[in-house]
Amino acid sequence: MIEKYSLYNFQIFEDLNGCGFYYEIYTDDKNYIFWQKTNILRESDEWFDTEQEARFAAIGHISTLEEGEEPDYDKEPQSIDWDERRKLGE
Repeated sequence: MIEKYSLYNFQIFEDLNGCGFYYEIYTDDKNYIFWQKTNILRESDEWFDTEQEARFAAIGHISTLEEGEEPDYDKEPQSIDWDERRKLGE
């Protein structure tokens, strides 16, 4: 069942193997095709023991998104100066 918190929709899932629960946060993409899951904005990066824990985590993640505190995962990392790292003994 898709739930709504603030401006975002999210859904809690139980792992088929019974390992726990996880969440997906969705965009408002109206061209959503279920089997492609093209509208997933974020997925939980951990398993939760209960559905309620997953729900609280999803709401917390949504709050972080709205506050703009989440890192930009699409940003390119800085280039690595391999010669400098070799000098440091890495």
